[in-house]
Amino acid sequence: MFRLLLFILIAIPYQSSAQTDLALIELYPVDYLEAGSVKEFHPICSNMGTNNVDYSDMTIYWQFDNGPIGSATPENTTPSFLIAGLTKPLEGTSMNLQVPATAGVYTLKVWISIIGTDVGPLNDTVTKTVKVLDELPQKNVVLQMFKHQTCGPCYPADTMIKHQVDPLPYYNTVNLYCSTSDVIYSPHGDTLDNYAHPMVVFDHFTFPSDPFSLANSFYTLNGQKYLDKLYEREEFLEPVGVSFSSLTVDTNSRTIVAEVSADFYDDLSGDYRFNVYILEDSILEYQASAPDPVNYYHTRVLRTMLGNTWGQPSSIPSSVSTGQTVSYTFNFSVPNGYDMTQLRLIGLVQKFSASNYDRRILNSSQVFSRDYLSASLGEEDLNYQFDLYPNPAANVLQIDLKNEVDMKEIRVVTLAGKVVLESEFTNVIDVSQLAAGSYYVVVSNENGSHTKMFVKE
Repeated sequence: MFRLLLFILIAIPYQSSAQTDLALIELYPVDYLEAGSVKEFHPICSNMGTNNVDYSDMTIYWQFDNGPIGSATPENTTPSFLIAGLTKPLEGTSMNLQVPATAGVYTLKVWISIIGTDVGPLNDTVTKTVKVLDELPQKNVVLQMFKHQTCGPCYPADTMIKHQVDPLPYYNTVNLYCSTSDVIYSPHGDTLDNYAHPMVVFDHFTFPSDPFSLANSFYTLNGQKYLDKLYEREEFLEPVGVSFSSLTVDTNSRTIVAEVSADFYDDLSGDYRFNVYILEDSILEYQASAPDPVNYYHTRVLRTMLGNTWGQPSSIPSSVSTGQTVSYTFNFSVPNGYDMTQLRLIGLVQKFSASNYDRRILNSSQVFSRDYLSASLGEEDLNYQFDLYPNPAANVLQIDLKNEVDMKEIRVVTLAGKVVLESEFTNVIDVSQLAAGSYYVVVSNENGSHTKMFVKE
């Protein structure tokens, strides 16, 4: 009995010292919003007390200036409470801002309340200055994936990117091979690389929930690869639209002249720069862990950055105004080892500053060299030209050669590099037994091979 009483006497003051103290420390992605839109937002909440707090006990409130007050309860995540000492973004499909219909600069106030007593009410509110514009451009994300050819985990990560990210219209994927032993090694990628492989960086962007890290990792759930923070960066709208205003791809002189333009939707000042990444598809090279390691089709391989790693200095004025368009022209002599029909160009605007954590890519645009060929191809290149139709195809795929040449072989390859059909060359192939999805068709002869993609319905 004495021990029981002693335990109770000890436990009572311990229980009474337990406290609840939630703090809002940041709010995103709300720097730029489009007038009249509805925008999901995320307050970053820190549990500074000693009690775990159920999400269902929280209520989030928000208000633009002196406008209507909105409210929502954050959705449960795993675990179903905010653990003491943990900081994380709060989520909820009902946490949606009704953005004012009139463009201007607003103060957005967000605050939290809980069932019970919060011992630190002064840290329950966060405010943010928000710019509401009549129009904002589509945000296109540059996803840089760091890898090397002898990296075993890089193969399943690459497969995940090909199947889950490449089909997304607003992602421009760049594969950077960073080991000097890689046949497709990129010095620019090596300059940026400071990560275990495979690792991904979105737009060289630091997320508010992790402001001192650029790297984002893969994780496995139920045997499937997933990528941390996928679908988040495009929610941060930027007041810059990027496009190729002109592009000339001359296969005779093996030169590319690319004029990149930026349309500014807000006044900006600082060191902003143009850059163009040159990527190449359909490179048949070794990749550890692939089903056929010595015959793996690498795509979106970074060959060079025309503005070097951190963009072309002085390519954008230090001060630009709303409605202004700025352009810059890059010239590139294509090395003989590159297939000029298989190049991708990503034009982008990036920020430069003294800190590596403040050098984000604001926006980007991607084009394909094959759509801009301005000179007749040489005899060797003509051997490789062909069309596929119908594309997409359900049962039969027709191969139409551009030139009367003797092709020897045809293969159908999955995006993961697995050969699913292989035969002597024929103009018609039966694809009815293939699973729905995207594939490469590879035609070849003694002079080499060429690749095109088709979709099986």
